[in-house]
Amino acid sequence: MRKRKQPYIGLACTNCRKSHARCSGNPICERCVNRNLICEYKKSGRKRGPKSKKQSFETMIDLKDS
Repeated sequence: MRKRKQPYIGLACTNCRKSHARCSGNPICERCVNRNLICEYKKSGRKRGPKSKKQSFETMIDLKDS
């Protein structure tokens, strides 16, 4: 018999994301409780999709100035 698949969690806590571990998705995840870690959910800051022309132009100017 196969094990049931765990449900997909949309956002993993910072500690689980760093170690590429399965996060339970609870406000304080099981992995952090077991390891006595501070469980924090922060936005990754990474955006998906192509960069807009305006953004890439502004970064080019910033690089040129420095």
